[in-house]
This record gives sequence, C-alpha cells and structure tokens, in this order.
Amino acid sequence: MAANNIDNLLDIEEEDLIVQAAATAAIGAAIVVLNYAQAYYNKTPYHNSALAGATWVVKLLTGHPEHIRCELEVHKHVFQALIAAL
Repeated sequence: MAANNIDNLLDIEEEDLIVQAAATAAIGAAIVVLNYAQAYYNKTPYHNSALAGATWVVKLLTGHPEHIRCELEVHKHVFQALIAAL
C-alpha cells in the first residue's frame, strides 16, 4: 500500500512538471509575440526630416559619411559616380 502512495505522489509530481513546462513555453511564446508586435504598435518616425528632394540629397552629401550609406545603401563616391553616369 505504501508503494501505491509513492507511485501516486510521483505521478502528481510528474504532472506538475508537465504543467510547469507547458506554462513556461506559453509564456515564452507570448513574450516573443509581444516583442515582435511592439514594432508595429509603438511606431517611432524614422524619416522625419523637414528636408525633401534636392535639399535632402545635399544634406546627405555634406553630412556624416555613413548617413548616405544608411539611407541610400551606397557610399558617397558610388552615388556620385552614378550621378555622373546618368
């Protein structure tokens, strides 16, 4: 009879571990979804310059060297060569 009680306790502990693992997985999945969705709900403007057109391009050409690469995906000398070719 004592062995039966021990088996019941082990079964309950095993069930508790399974429930805890499932809850941990669900919480982890929820955190991943919230982090992914946060970019769509908490929008921070990226292109908020008052400049437009040629003025914006001049700012890129005269500003920080990496700014033009970040915005246009080309380095300054590549952009200037493209303009010269066109």
